Amino acid sequence: MRRKKENIWTALLRGQQASENFAERLAKIRKELLASGSKLHTVRAADRAIRCAENSLRRPPRVAVMGESNSGKSALTNLLLGAPVLPTLQLANTRIPSLIRFSLRASVAAKLRDGRTAQLAPDAPSPTHTVLVEIGLPIANLQACEILDLPGFADPLLAYDALDLEGCGVEASVWCTFSTQAWKESERAVWASFSESIRKHSILVVTHMDKLKGDQRAKVMARLQSVALQDFSMISTLNSPAALAALDQDGAIQDNEAWTACGAGEFQAKFSKLLAELHRERMERAHAFVRNIAGQAQDRIDRLEHLPKSTSP
Repeated sequence: MRRKKENIWTALLRGQQASENFAERLAKIRKELLASGSKLHTVRAADRAIRCAENSLRRPPRVAVMGESNSGKSALTNLLLGAPVLPTLQLANTRIPSLIRFSLRASVAAKLRDGRTAQLAPDAPSPTHTVLVEIGLPIANLQACEILDLPGFADPLLAYDALDLEGCGVEASVWCTFSTQAWKESERAVWASFSESIRKHSILVVTHMDKLKGDQRAKVMARLQSVALQDFSMISTLNSPAALAALDQDGAIQDNEAWTACGAGEFQAKFSKLLAELHRERMERAHAFVRNIAGQAQDRIDRLEHLPKSTSP
């Protein structure tokens, strides 16, 4: 029997499954801790704290796709989705950030400034005071990675200095820069305004590489290695439309030569490494956190058990 080709992001799904398996182990530890002293306030606090750690591990890593207008963000997001989805969404290419996440059924909702959520029809305009659009899609890749698709940073109508990426739960970033004008001062200034936690896990993707001729590619990459690598975890080159054309309808590679030639193989390896690092750090934090919480709770239980018992008069 012929083996079915795997989707390019299948390995990412395995990484998320490992995080979810660890979350299940935490759930077991939490239940055992409750059974040891469920009436103690310390144990109940530990239960709540470990439950938060579980929820964090179960949520796929959230990656922001950023860059100036027309830098190839939508094409790269489509590559992460494994299909040309964004051009079909009426809410794409707006001036409002869009969070794309997994859902069993397609859905669109607007998060309003006052905290309310309004469900929308796919072709409906977003209400006034919308701060975030949430798009749910039944695409398996989104179980491995949620995508925060941000409008172009050259848009003067947006106040990006007030954009709270950490509040949006962003853990990693992909910045798209157009090859013929790669890493302009305006881009560098916006990127430098973000916190270290946003910039720590990041890839600078040089898009539209087909626009460079002759030895221009080598010169551009040499310059970026000198002036930009210090600000990013990795630098990658990519022709996203060509990468999408190299995939079949299931998101599996059907043209390996084209996939490699357009830089998609390099980007795939680096993006996979980025998310693997996120999963590793998540689990290391969860291990340390649970050991600390469980240790504190057990110490409190032990101290209570050794208190002198009151005697009746």
